[in-house]
Amino acid sequence: MVAMKTAYKYRAYPSKVQKETLNRQMFLAKEIYNLLIEKSKTYYKETGKTLTEYRMNVWIMQIKKEKPEFAELHSQVLQNVSKRASDAYRHFFRRKLSTFSWERMSQTLISKYIL
Repeated sequence: MVAMKTAYKYRAYPSKVQKETLNRQMFLAKEIYNLLIEKSKTYYKETGKTLTEYRMNVWIMQIKKEKPEFAELHSQVLQNVSKRASDAYRHFFRRKLSTFSWERMSQTLISKYIL
């Protein structure tokens, strides 16, 4: 006898307020991502080393203290953004990619944390 796994898909229909909140959180995640990439570039130019994920997380905590709007994002989301920025920067040097893709990251953030 074979056991079958069943999967269900649900579609979320957020209200107008929920849509605004989700858009605001995605905007803040994008801002953090862009700040981390810029910080990684300047750190690499200054030291010749890449910025580690741990240092990115420490820097994010400093940003949260300076700019309270970033406190709206959950800490795990911020850690995931720093992991993705660190991986993107690492892959950039390994594969010599032309750009970092915010679009790919935003789609995975949407599917992982929002939906």
